[in-house]
Amino acid sequence: MANTSANLRSGATAVTAARLKQAARASQRGGGPIMVIGGSLRGPSASRAAAQYIEGEIAQSGVATSLFTVDELNLPPFNPDYHRVDRSVAEDFIDAVRRCRAMIWCAPAYHQTISGSFKNVVDFIELTADDESVYLTGKAVGLVSTSGGFQAAVNCITSMQFAVCALRAFVLPYSVPISFGNSLLDENGRIKDENVLRKLQLLAEEVRLFLGNYKETSGRATNALKHLE
Repeated sequence: MANTSANLRSGATAVTAARLKQAARASQRGGGPIMVIGGSLRGPSASRAAAQYIEGEIAQSGVATSLFTVDELNLPPFNPDYHRVDRSVAEDFIDAVRRCRAMIWCAPAYHQTISGSFKNVVDFIELTADDESVYLTGKAVGLVSTSGGFQAAVNCITSMQFAVCALRAFVLPYSVPISFGNSLLDENGRIKDENVLRKLQLLAEEVRLFLGNYKETSGRATNALKHLE
């Protein structure tokens, strides 16, 4: 049992604060095949901890990753009239979106749905609407939500599923709703609950399997039918 606990915690302990900052900076230089988005604007954040852990799990397997947290992105409210003209504030983020082949979203649930700050980050993906490969076409998205209660966490997953489908991506079958999120953090802000860590590991494995079966042609649908929407 001790060995199992040590193995479960190894991913989290390996991803130190310094490594996370380095990963975020590296992601802004171009992204990777698997892009992780998560977090909130608060201090200790279960959704940020989940994003950091799962990105670390995937990176340790040798797969290229990029990590973007809501607080580090610090994006202004999305204004399509303005940001379609001046994209500089989200240029690195959008470049990583275009480069990735799969994503994991780790969102906090506020008032039974996706938090405003996380949804605002997703809204910036609208800047890919005129790309030859529209939005997230051909990509897959794994979903994690955190909340003070189970119902809100599940509702948040459902809300993200609608958003993923609207962005023309595939929703990975396995998702991780995490209830009582902040009570599961240790003094360093890392997830300490072994059951939750197992679920995050399973999602990491699922997204790796998708990447292993990824076909480059699956992401080449064009904008030809956009006028029908």
